Amino acid sequence: MPRYFFHLIHPTRDPVRDEEGLTLEDDAAAKREGMISLGELMKEASSSEPMPFCVSVQIVRESVGIIELLTGHISEQGQS
Repeated sequence: MPRYFFHLIHPTRDPVRDEEGLTLEDDAAAKREGMISLGELMKEASSSEPMPFCVSVQIVRESVGIIELLTGHISEQGQS
């Protein structure tokens, strides 16, 4: 099974690289995991970060490269 890495990208901070990664069944499983991670980040950010807030999860498959970039935004009016 392939290994996937989930790097965090924030427009005003240094990227946070996932050095360990996860071994998952396929790209679809990696995308589901990325969506879960993004949802958790957005939930935490909504109560602790200044608004507006934006963060991305870059999903990288080992030996292949980037397979997806998921982005979440919270405006002063709410999440999108």
